Amino acid sequence: MNKLIVLIIFAYIFTVNISAEPIGYILCSITVSTGYEIVALNVETGEKQVLHSQYLSSMSKIINAGPMPYYGIGAPPFLGDPCVIQNDGELSVSLIYFDGTVHDVIPTDYLTNNFYPCFSFDGEKIAYVEQDVSPSNDDILAIINFDGSGKEEIYHTPLWSVDIEQPTFSPDRTTLAFVMEDDHHGSHAVYTLPVSGGVPQELTDLPLNAGHPAFSPDGTKLACISTAGGGIFHLFIANADGSNPQQITSGSDFALYPSFSPDSKYIACASNDGIKIIDLSNNQIVKEIPLDYLSYHGLVWCLGARKSEGTIAKAKIKNKSVSIKIENMKLDTVPNYGLVQIDKTTFELSNTNLWTNKKDKKYIYKDKANKITAKATVKNEKVKFSAKKLSLKEGIDYALNTNVPVAVNFGDQTIVETIQFDAKGKFKGVK
Repeated sequence: MNKLIVLIIFAYIFTVNISAEPIGYILCSITVSTGYEIVALNVETGEKQVLHSQYLSSMSKIINAGPMPYYGIGAPPFLGDPCVIQNDGELSVSLIYFDGTVHDVIPTDYLTNNFYPCFSFDGEKIAYVEQDVSPSNDDILAIINFDGSGKEEIYHTPLWSVDIEQPTFSPDRTTLAFVMEDDHHGSHAVYTLPVSGGVPQELTDLPLNAGHPAFSPDGTKLACISTAGGGIFHLFIANADGSNPQQITSGSDFALYPSFSPDSKYIACASNDGIKIIDLSNNQIVKEIPLDYLSYHGLVWCLGARKSEGTIAKAKIKNKSVSIKIENMKLDTVPNYGLVQIDKTTFELSNTNLWTNKKDKKYIYKDKANKITAKATVKNEKVKFSAKKLSLKEGIDYALNTNVPVAVNFGDQTIVETIQFDAKGKFKGVK
């Protein structure tokens, strides 16, 4: 049995202060001069990797007989390998791995147009849109399991002229935000809907004709784009319920397909010459990644990690401190980054200079300034982690049967679970 022990200790009255650069990968669906590409951009280096492509000898074939572009791309923020795309013009939805392999989760025999797939935060669910379903040509918002099973149709558009676009899960997986476009009246807006179904609710506080919704991984913010700022699509960020929207970008450069960084501190958007990355502490552009393209069809920011077999075995909250024990999570190489998120609190192991490789037997992370340490013992497949000066969110009593989402990432391995503490502040997983 592979075992991993992660011990997390928080001092409630302090907050961690780590000056970390943005990390991970930005995945893009684009049209290029020779066809279509799904690319992964390394946020740190800007290096481009083509994950999937459909090349054409002449771009005129796109109009005449070529396959449809990749409409939409999705990935969980703490994972990302695989990501999910609408695949070519074959009416399928596919998982795309970083090694280039492809696996269809919705095959072509559904005989409908399957667009805008997106992953849930934990990587267990995929939402997508079945467009122009016969005989009434309505759109269907559907959810399936990661393996393609368990399909649920949670919403049908009432009129043939209304289209559903760009669904995205809230981090707690209870809600979908999406765009409904009324072709007859020439308008579109962002709506939310419980994953259990019901009546969509328009987020009326967002600017007119808002589109491309995206939740922050910590669940506190919702980004969108709109031309309300002056005729060009600009970035707006609101509270998660759509209230108090603030315009972030301005000027002559457009902003499309916003996506938050896994730690919720930055946001990326497709723009004129490539990808812009904005620091949300001051709304300043901190990095621009050049990208040759003709048009964009989707963007998502993730860590590019694989989902580990690890599971949370035990957890405990006492005196505003947290301890977590994780089993069956194997580390093969020294991590070059790491993130842990408990509910809406995130801390980082992302300073690569603080990782030490002890002859491939131990991997140690030590941040004396912020009192953060981690040690992975390769032989015993165990990791111990401790952090001080990091607070949980105030006003939440985690000992009252509260569902708490937990994500633990070390380099290319991630686990994501939702646990529930009992009245004594304890959790024990099922063996």
